[in-house]
Amino acid sequence: MATNGASDIQRAKLEQTGLASLFHGVCVSEEVGARKPTRTLFEAAAARCGVSLSDGRWMIGDNREIDIRGGRDAGLRAIWVTAGRQCVGSPQPRRVCAGRHGGNYVSRVASSLAHCSIGACN
Repeated sequence: MATNGASDIQRAKLEQTGLASLFHGVCVSEEVGARKPTRTLFEAAAARCGVSLSDGRWMIGDNREIDIRGGRDAGLRAIWVTAGRQCVGSPQPRRVCAGRHGGNYVSRVASSLAHCSIGACN
């Protein structure tokens, strides 16, 4: 996971929501000295997971510029969580997870990933 912000705040959010255990590695911008959308943060996150950006990994986010464009520019496939927003302009994600962050957000994202064959979603 790559996230922008202060380390103590971001890590507390992950613990409080129960999401921390879902990730092989967490990379917070304050710890790395780089923020999304720069490739440096995505590279650091991949390294913490012991993988390469070229391994067909995913960026899942709610900000089309920072998360989706940043992830795609770093070579990742992307799922945009719309939070009710319309997709106008670029980048145009091929896979969109509609809805808001609450409730079964994680299961909706997992479902979106499950319906993508390798290479089908960017």
